[in-house]
Amino acid sequence: RFAPCLPADWKGFKVRYRYLETTYAIAVLQPGGAGDAMWVTVDGVAQPDALVALVDDRREHSVEVTIHGASG
Repeated sequence: RFAPCLPADWKGFKVRYRYLETTYAIAVLQPGGAGDAMWVTVDGVAQPDALVALVDDRREHSVEVTIHGASG
């Protein structure tokens, strides 16, 4: 589950997370400054509740966490 709290001036960061034999390339993006709305996708598919179910399928998965707010 994701619940990032980034400074408003950060545009994001990237991290690689390894779960057993599977790699998750995670990009946390904050294009408009700090916000309270968030979307999470895994391999381009939206994930409910900002939750990523980890699977050990020995593949690399792309995770994108996008944080949006009205403050822009």
